[in-house]
Amino acid sequence: VKTQIKEKQETLNSIFRAAPVGIGLVSNRIFKWTNPRMSELTGYSQEELAEQSSRMIYPSEEEFLRVGQLKYKDIAEKGTGIIDTTWLCKDGSIKQIQLSSAYIDPDDSDKGAIFTALDITKNKQTEATLRMSNDKFRLLVEMTPDFIWEVDAAGKYTYVSPKSTVLLGYQANELLNK
Repeated sequence: VKTQIKEKQETLNSIFRAAPVGIGLVSNRIFKWTNPRMSELTGYSQEELAEQSSRMIYPSEEEFLRVGQLKYKDIAEKGTGIIDTTWLCKDGSIKQIQLSSAYIDPDDSDKGAIFTALDITKNKQTEATLRMSNDKFRLLVEMTPDFIWEVDAAGKYTYVSPKSTVLLGYQANELLNK
């Protein structure tokens, strides 16, 4: 039995070390333990995080309160709370994090909640760059004096530039899907 318990503990420890996400346990929003990846994400050692308020990784009191309110509401309603948030790292850098949490025992929140923290900073930066590129393209198309359109495989308009009104006499939305 002791051998089985030891093997399970070693397996669990290996999972915590290998996981590409931060993992930890919080009770009343106090860190009880974290995996090594949490230290990589935040810059704080596991010892520095242990028994500290999770407030230390939020850039503002407002964000700390927002996350707590929404996440724990979702946990109560759905069993799991998932939220995108911002963390302030030890070196002063900011990271975008997707945080997911669930109570160890849904009937006893005092036992704490397990959380995972995924760094989505690069994804958010890529989304912002793509949005800016799309906005520039849309502005360029809308400002050109030419009629620009896009059709699907069936030959129906999926995009019509605003110049359709001047050149064809139709509003752009009148031509869509025709």
